[in-house]
Amino acid sequence: MMTAEDEYTTQSTRSVCLGGEDYRPFAIRLTKGDGSRVEYNLGCGLSLRDLILVLGCYAVFYSGLLGFFSILLKGAIDTAGTSTLLWAFFVIGLVFGGLVGVAVKIGTKYQDDLKQTQLEAEREKLRKSAQENALP
Repeated sequence: MMTAEDEYTTQSTRSVCLGGEDYRPFAIRLTKGDGSRVEYNLGCGLSLRDLILVLGCYAVFYSGLLGFFSILLKGAIDTAGTSTLLWAFFVIGLVFGGLVGVAVKIGTKYQDDLKQTQLEAEREKLRKSAQENALP
């Protein structure tokens, strides 16, 4: 059983962690026939505002995706006789693959140069240390 102090600590910790003093998780609060109150959490601890934002982001993303795929399908159907759009997709895919390959090559070269620089710095450090510790 939680005491009033534990309840206050839990509420204050929750408000700090989840966005301020006005935070209230989205839940259905019911009163049973015997007078006891029951709370069913519907949003996994999120507030109603958070749930609306998340669902809105999903709706916008999937609406845009559906629109984009519809445009691509329309273009593919319109050029079905000559397959112009399919060839354009193929060329765009080749260009994209080439750009990814160039990016990987540049990243690999950068990592190799960085390792080489670190090795040279370590060798120089060891060389200086050996010269300082050498007997006169």
